Amino acid sequence: MKSLPSFRNLPVPGEFGIYKLEYSKKEVDVLRRILDLNGLNEAVFDHSPFPGIKMNSFERKMNVIPENFQMTDFEDDDLHPGKRKVKISFQLPSGAYATMLVKRLMLRANI
Repeated sequence: MKSLPSFRNLPVPGEFGIYKLEYSKKEVDVLRRILDLNGLNEAVFDHSPFPGIKMNSFERKMNVIPENFQMTDFEDDDLHPGKRKVKISFQLPSGAYATMLVKRLMLRANI
C-alpha cells in the first residue's frame, strides 16, 4: 500500500466536516483515505460526542519526529513474571501525543 502524502500541517475537521474548511483536493483525498483506513466516514464530523459542545477545527502536524529518543535493553519484568520490559524516553513538540507514539512502537514490535 502506498503511504499517505506528507503535509506540514493539515486542518483537522470540526463539527462542519471536511467540506466547510478550505482544503485542497489533495488534502480532501488524504482525509478520506485516513477515514477509510480507520473504518470511518465523513458523518463522524456531523455531531459532537458531547451534547452542547461544538468541536472546532484546528491544525495538526501530519508527521512528528520524536527528539532525544532513548531506549534501554530489554530485561525481565519484575512485576509481571515471564514478561519483558524496556524503558523509552523522548521529547515531542506541544500538541503531539506520546501515547500514539508508544502505540505505534508496540504495533511495529508486534507486542
